[in-house]
Amino acid sequence: MTEVVTRVTQLRETAEQMKRSSLLIERSVEDVQDIVRYLFAIGYHSAGSAQFALLYNDQLANMENWAQTVRRFAENLGQAADDIEQATSNHLDEIVASAGSISMIPALRWLYLGIKEPVANSGDIQALRAAGMNAAAPTLPLGQYVSTANRPLYDFLVGQREALTTEQNHITALVTERQKLSEDLTSLKNRMLSFDPQGTPSQSPRVQALQDQITALDQQINQSETNINRLRSNIDDLTQRLNRVAPGAGADLSVIADLEGGQSASWLMQNTKDCVNYVVSKIPIPDNLARDAYLWVQQASAHPEWGITSGSTPLTGSVLVMTPQHPYADDVFGHLMVVERVENGEIWVTDNVHASAVRLSALTTEVTGGNIRYLYLPWYTRA
Repeated sequence: MTEVVTRVTQLRETAEQMKRSSLLIERSVEDVQDIVRYLFAIGYHSAGSAQFALLYNDQLANMENWAQTVRRFAENLGQAADDIEQATSNHLDEIVASAGSISMIPALRWLYLGIKEPVANSGDIQALRAAGMNAAAPTLPLGQYVSTANRPLYDFLVGQREALTTEQNHITALVTERQKLSEDLTSLKNRMLSFDPQGTPSQSPRVQALQDQITALDQQINQSETNINRLRSNIDDLTQRLNRVAPGAGADLSVIADLEGGQSASWLMQNTKDCVNYVVSKIPIPDNLARDAYLWVQQASAHPEWGITSGSTPLTGSVLVMTPQHPYADDVFGHLMVVERVENGEIWVTDNVHASAVRLSALTTEVTGGNIRYLYLPWYTRA
């Protein structure tokens, strides 16, 4: 069973890596298309250019399908992992049925759930295993849900995309104009030389005027290329930031919308304590998430409808989850904190002991690593 769990985890990791690869392929193909369009626009000619153009046009459709093919294969790998996990679950159910009760086979129960046996005989308190439970789920398409807090950033991203399109159209027009002026200049020089083979066309005011226009266009084209590179960099950065807080796959957007601007259930605030109570009192939290602190990552993973993802990057409004093995956490229940802000590499947090933001590094030297995980709540966490 341990081998099956390990292989399923590896399969999911491979699928996730392939999804990332598909995005890189898609971006690379777009870059190739931009370069080729630019070369054609400025009238690139060589002995092999005609043959290249034919080959390029013939392969263009295949190039555009590369990323989609890799993405589909990644989805198939993910589905295979789900099928294997379901089959394993069914097999476990048969074993449990034959045993009469899962409590009769505790070792198998803990192994299948991917967690350790209860710590210090603490009943149903379980220690979350560090490996395999914390990977962030693939998010929904960007823009399908954006919280009010992140709306300005998303609107800025949309504006940057529109500016990029405008700039790309602008540089295409500039390149086309330059090509026409270059042809006019060549034609003018040829006419002048045909009239006076010993003449010096470069000294002609008409020739110099055209050359000055071409030089000015070259400067505008260079500036436009700089603008395009800047816009692309901005778009990549904004997209990465917003994707971190986008709802995970399987999210129920109506559930998330209800949580945004709401509050945790009153019975939840009345029947929890310590760090858990602090978080549910401060942030709208789904009922089933409010378990012992170290179980929050596991609970979020088990409920994709909440859209919560996790990662190792601290974000404002994320929930910091510490395992019981963390030196600052309770050695049975773990610990929760709320990230208030991140400044110059410093993580500022609050919890039931620190109502005002305090640097995490002032509380513990272990500010990264496997004993710390951040939950990104799409209705609350800021990109």
